[in-house]
Order: sequence, then structure tokens, then C-alpha cells
Amino acid sequence: MSYFLWIEDFENSAKTTASNLFTDIVDEKDFSDNTRQLRNNLKRYGVFIELSFQDGLGFIRNNLDKVDYIILGIDLPAYSRNDAINDDVLQLLERFHDYKEPGEEMLQSKCEELKKIAGYYLYTELVIELGFPKEKILFCSNHGENLKSIKEAFKVAKVTLPTIYEKSDPSAHNWIVKNHENDYSRLRRGIIEACHFLKSLIEKDDAKIQFTSFIKRDKKLQPVIEIVGTDIVNYLDTLAQFLPLKQPNEQLTNVQYRLFLRTMAHEWEENIDPEAINKIGYEYENIHDIHTFAWVLKITRNWTSHANLLEPLKPQIIAFLFTVNMRAMFKLPKEVQLYERILLGCIPKISIDTKT
Repeated sequence: MSYFLWIEDFENSAKTTASNLFTDIVDEKDFSDNTRQLRNNLKRYGVFIELSFQDGLGFIRNNLDKVDYIILGIDLPAYSRNDAINDDVLQLLERFHDYKEPGEEMLQSKCEELKKIAGYYLYTELVIELGFPKEKILFCSNHGENLKSIKEAFKVAKVTLPTIYEKSDPSAHNWIVKNHENDYSRLRRGIIEACHFLKSLIEKDDAKIQFTSFIKRDKKLQPVIEIVGTDIVNYLDTLAQFLPLKQPNEQLTNVQYRLFLRTMAHEWEENIDPEAINKIGYEYENIHDIHTFAWVLKITRNWTSHANLLEPLKPQIIAFLFTVNMRAMFKLPKEVQLYERILLGCIPKISIDTKT
């Protein structure tokens, strides 16, 4: 699944609004008019909700790597009722709304001006300042009375106005469902979540690094090379950042996948031997599975280095080999991990006729 940031103030029913957009993705029982409960529930589906301009801007500037798509409201409060306004919003008010004299009345007046075009500021921050792909942003609003303000803001800035959908418009729902199931985004998200999870795993216990058990041994059964925890962390960081947020065209995507596979499988070089794990008395109940996983990656390295037998590369191939690679390199529980569920979603379900 792909992950979404949704910046919405819920002036109307939160349950109805969320249901209009996320039906078919979120279980009906998880929709709620309690915004705190709704935020917690939807986070389990990879939907992060922020309720104000200030909180949305903070997420965009600090946590943008956590999401693949963004849903923006137009009319958003400058900051949440129980929060204090922060310097980022104050600077914006000073720069664009002539906020000069400290005072509650003046502050609220300027915040009301910002509210009408809050979505514009977030959009330009994303697209112009941060280079976020505009096709990954959905504008949604039921505030028809403020469309004039935001249209004028885009016109003055000479920025093309994106399509603005009503939250009840089936096109908005269809956009979300389509992108939620996008295989490239799903693959990229699964890889990112995997690398974050595995880094956290080995930071707590570097004995979870299984890969060192495949290092060839000399006559004294000493490893012929040294692999330390920082090497593995750097490896995971490289893989997490490898696939760009914006998917290239089909030809370049295949090139990107090929380079990713080569980078991922490169560690299985000549000093790494899938049989080594059997020679050091390694004790693990899934030893045969792990041994098989290692051979899959060893062969993958050879194929990606010397042939194109796996091409044309598809997301399901990358997802499968990445999942196998991490099962070989790290000591993981039997249970399917969250990142594995995301990646397995790239692999089409095949119906088998058991009658023949």
C-alpha cells in the first residue's frame, strides 16, 4: 500500500468526509467523528492526518519521506486551538500578510486571511520549494466560497491551478484508490519501511545481523572479511533512498530496477558463500529456508552482473527478491512483517484450478 498525508480541518462530519475518500481502503468500522480516534485508526492504513496549516507544514518539512501522496484542503486554520502559533507561521504572516504589530486581535485577523488560502501555501511549499511531484497531490475542498481567493493566489503567483475536487466527488475517491494500489509506489514504500525497521532492529541488537554467517572461512574457521554494523546500516540507507519518489517512464524504470537489484545483490560477492552457514554450527530452526534464500541471492547477483535473464523487470520481481534478501540477511520472526505485507501486495494473486 502507498502512504498518504491528509491535511484536513473537518469542519463537517469527519466520519462522512473520511468515508467518502477512503471507502474500499479503510474498514467501515474505523471511520469516526472523533478526530483523535480517526487519526489513530487511519494511521494503521498508512494515512497520516494533520488538522491545521501549522501541523501540516511541520509534517511536510520534517517527515515528507513518510508518505507517497498528499491530500490538501484549501481552507485550513492557521494553527490548532490548543497549540501556540510557531515561528514558521508567524514568519509567513509577516512576509505575506503584513503582520507587524503583536496583538491578539491583529494576529487572529491575519490568521483568518491565511486560512482562506492555506492550501495554496502548502502546495507551493511542496512543489516549488521541495520538488514534490504535483501529480501526487490531490486538492480537496467543500469550501466553494474560498475558491475565488485561492484561484487569485495561484494567478498572482503565475502557478497553474490544480484541479480542485469536492470531497464527495467520486473522482477524488478513485484517485486515492488508484494510487493506493500503484505498484511502483507500493514497492518503494515497502523498501523504505523495511530499511527503517531493519535499522531499528539491529540498533537494538546487532546479533540480528545474519549475513555475517555467510562469510567464507579460512582453515582456522575465521571469516576472510569483516562486515560491521555500520556497513549494514549504510547498505540499508542506500536501498531506502534508491528509488525516486516520481516514477520515471517505463524504459527508465526498468533501468532503475536493474540498478537497484545490482546494488542490493552486490553484497553477495565471492567472499560470501551460502554453504558457510552450515560449516559453523549455526543453529536456527529455519536453517533450510535461510540457506535457500541465500542461494537465491547469490544466483541473482550472478544474473544481474552477467545477464539479463530477469528482464523486463517488474515490481513483483523486485518485491520478491528484496523480501528474500532481507530474510537471508537478518534474523526475523516467522510472522510476516508489516513491510513484507506491503511488498507482497505487489505480487498478483494467482488462482489455481485444483480440479485439473
